[in-house]
Amino acid sequence: MSYKCLNDSTYVLTLKIYRFCGPGAAQLDASVAVGIFDGSSNLLFTYTIDNPTTVTLPVLPNPCQTTPSTACTQVGTYSDTILLPPRAGGYQIAFQRCCRPPGVNNVVNSGQQGNTYFTQIPDPGVVTCNSTPEFNTPPSLTVCANEALVADQSATDPDGDSLVYSLCDPYVGGSPMDPTPFPPAAPPYATVPWNAGFTGTNPITASPAFSIDPATGIMTGTPTQLGPFSLGICIQEYRNGVWIGESRREYQLEVVPCQLLFNAQIDPQLVPPNTSLNQFDCNGLSYNFVNLSTSSTTQPVTYFWDFGVPNLIDDTSRANSPSYTYPDTGVYVVMLIAQPGFACSDTAYDTIGVYEQVTASFMSPNMQCAEDNSFDFVALGTYRPNATITWDFGPNATPSTANTDSVFDVRFSGSFAHVVELTIQEEYCGDNHIDTVRLWPNPEANFVDNPQSGCAPLEANFINSSTGIQPMFYLWDFGDGAFSSAVNPSHVYQNPGLYDVSLTTWTDSACIDTSFVSRQDFVSVNPSPVSVFDVTPDSASIFEPLFTYTNLSDNITNCRLFLGNGESSDNCNITYSYSDAGVYAPFQVVTNSFGCVDTAFLSIEVVPEFTIFFPDAFSPNGDDLNEIFRPKLLPVPEYEFLIFNRWGDLIFETNDPMNGWDGTLNGREAPIGVYVYKINLKSFFGQEFRYFGDFTLVR
Repeated sequence: MSYKCLNDSTYVLTLKIYRFCGPGAAQLDASVAVGIFDGSSNLLFTYTIDNPTTVTLPVLPNPCQTTPSTACTQVGTYSDTILLPPRAGGYQIAFQRCCRPPGVNNVVNSGQQGNTYFTQIPDPGVVTCNSTPEFNTPPSLTVCANEALVADQSATDPDGDSLVYSLCDPYVGGSPMDPTPFPPAAPPYATVPWNAGFTGTNPITASPAFSIDPATGIMTGTPTQLGPFSLGICIQEYRNGVWIGESRREYQLEVVPCQLLFNAQIDPQLVPPNTSLNQFDCNGLSYNFVNLSTSSTTQPVTYFWDFGVPNLIDDTSRANSPSYTYPDTGVYVVMLIAQPGFACSDTAYDTIGVYEQVTASFMSPNMQCAEDNSFDFVALGTYRPNATITWDFGPNATPSTANTDSVFDVRFSGSFAHVVELTIQEEYCGDNHIDTVRLWPNPEANFVDNPQSGCAPLEANFINSSTGIQPMFYLWDFGDGAFSSAVNPSHVYQNPGLYDVSLTTWTDSACIDTSFVSRQDFVSVNPSPVSVFDVTPDSASIFEPLFTYTNLSDNITNCRLFLGNGESSDNCNITYSYSDAGVYAPFQVVTNSFGCVDTAFLSIEVVPEFTIFFPDAFSPNGDDLNEIFRPKLLPVPEYEFLIFNRWGDLIFETNDPMNGWDGTLNGREAPIGVYVYKINLKSFFGQEFRYFGDFTLVR
């Protein structure tokens, strides 16, 4: 949308809408309703423009390209003269239409998104009778995939204002429920929702990406994905450094598969000049060229090569893939024309560097001791006297770099492996060689500085971190009169105190040397308490299971007594009664002021007791006195009571301790006389008992 000022109150308002005119495309509207708003976005009135003029545009500017037969572009121009007297804040003018075609690659749910065409007439206090810039060329709504696009998005401003171009976000407007809002919605307007990976400044899948020159308005890029894309072009208008307004063009770009009649292409191994190594044909003056050109016609294709030698006219060939020997080394621009002399011919250029081969090497140095090392280096290989030689010995070398063929007395410090690199560069060709200088480390005694401390007896572990060439020998002095030759020894300190620890290491081959390291008070051993306690008695009957515990430990800060039955006490001087018979293992844990702990153990027994009483007679005569014969005892888990007559016949038995014999036999009174009993039982403590005896039945 644009306007041209005729006078302070009269403007020619123009709206251009571009459309695809292929099969199934939507038609242009017969009229458009333009909303006129004040500077505060209040609707002033709606203006209708009828009867657009329609022009079909050329699809592609290149006559040597073929595109799908369905590609078609039209522009509908709506224009009318409108009276807009000067107004504080100026005017805002908008037209809205829905909807975009479905399936636009870069817009979310594009079939539901409309367009807003918008422009502004500035406040007369800023500028009077301003006209918007006019785009110089119509947009190419169809572009070829994988072909570099150079699109002129420039504009001419009738007032001579300064213009700044940019890619920007298109506006949305209208909806499927209200495709032609009347009146249009008031500004400001929302921008299109982009699909992931797309933005207003990166609207199309392309390599290189689309961009626009802010000064010239030339848009470039190579689209790589087929299909439709929406994009916006914004022009910021300035007068004397003051911003006046913004003009915008928003359109849908269709990326289609195209076919060039002729496409000249040279072997891509020919690369531009570069100072990096191995980027050129460094194998002599002769080169074999490869023709990768293509053609979409069936007619024979001819070629013309110019190998780019200055001041020569015979450095050409009409062969398909020729060979050529250059007169000297150097960089040459090669030209290939496919189908020369035809209107649709195509030309390709590439650059080749022709140089002799360069190789670099040096002798791998023998190992030396780290102390007082000195190395000599001599550059070897194939190169000419004018070549540039660069040595890089690394940051820990003296010298660290050099640029002569030979370098003597290079000394290394620090680590025991140093990378040395030799680079030989001759014009644009070169080579490098990398090797490693290795040093034998002199033995250096060391062990991990992790002081040991704890309670006596303390087992201390020592980690050797000495360096040197194997084999290495070690002698540890633990400071308590003990020694070890182990690599990572352990040692038990029995007595409290502070102990110095030292390590001596030496080698008897390669770099022969001895090293010593000592650390004072490295091991701290604290005294441990001695847990002593007594219990009386050490055995007691279950009928009186009382035990007295007495703590006999010295120099302790805490004592806890564990009674052997799951119970414990913070008082180690107690008298305790056990509820069950058995053997118990009480123990006492004591702690001193250093946090050291000791434990002592004892053993006690609660002796199980069992009693049973047998009467020697009973009188089952019905007087309710002494009517039943049975023993008196405590309940037991297993019980068997048997009674026999004097002939040994079993006359009564029971397993119930509360059951006895009533003096009857087969329902009759048993004879007066002597009988025998037998009892087998097991106590709750697992003890088994057997009892035999006799008794007398009287009446």
